[in-house]
Amino acid sequence: MDKKKRNIIVVLVIGIGSLVAAIAFVAWMWSYIGDYIVFKKDSVNTERFIEVAKEEGFEVNDAIEDYADYDYVVEATRADESEGKMTVRFLQVDSKESAKASYEYIVEGLQTGSVSEGGYGKALNYAWCELYEHVNEQYYYLAYVEDTCLFIEGREEERESIEEFVKKLGY
Repeated sequence: MDKKKRNIIVVLVIGIGSLVAAIAFVAWMWSYIGDYIVFKKDSVNTERFIEVAKEEGFEVNDAIEDYADYDYVVEATRADESEGKMTVRFLQVDSKESAKASYEYIVEGLQTGSVSEGGYGKALNYAWCELYEHVNEQYYYLAYVEDTCLFIEGREEERESIEEFVKKLGY
């Protein structure tokens, strides 16, 4: 075999080997992080929110009167944990744009003084953010998915319970 053919075979073997290695690496990485990467979420409706909140022992109340000045709020529900450890507000609004604007307004309003950001994420139709207020030891979880908003406030030590609630809700 002449030198030119041998070089072509070597280049092909190295190229194919590199491609197989890259595919194997991506598959291996996906097995670890695939559950955490979501590009689009399905929103839940008020009935599903109420169902999950009641299953978790929350007292659930209609809160539309609290948002009477906001014509874009279609439905508003408030759920309070029985021992007062956390409060959850769920809003159904008239559009994804209204949900995003409400979410951003609340996040910006909280990001002052002693509040610092924990985790956050964004994708096609949703965003979420964790905030900590260290002075009062408060933890906030805020999210929007499509045309819904979820705002949770609780003590910092309730973070795991809040995360479990959010996961059960699908947010």
